Amino acid sequence: MSFGQHNARVQLCERAEALAAETHPPAQLAREVQKLRAEWKALDEQHAGVPKSLWERFDGACEKAYAPAARHFAELHAARKQARSSARSSSPPRRRTRRRFWPPSRVT
Repeated sequence: MSFGQHNARVQLCERAEALAAETHPPAQLAREVQKLRAEWKALDEQHAGVPKSLWERFDGACEKAYAPAARHFAELHAARKQARSSARSSSPPRRRTRRRFWPPSRVT
């Protein structure tokens, strides 16, 4: 790995670590982490030989930064699921009717 590649990856690690220390709305946080991972992947396309310790540092920082957004999205999912199930249980069961295909409707 070239010196420039190494420095670029170290800067990505530092940006991910800084992001973990900041407070952002969940959607913005998710976009920022996705952007950092896309930049890392772009560097991988140029040169794939990366020390494992550097990758683990970056990945850990991204996971830590994304954790609040992940919790938020999981809570939203659980609330929506609960709302759907309570809506189904509170409404009367739907009566299934057969579709009638004969006689065909007249088209004029």
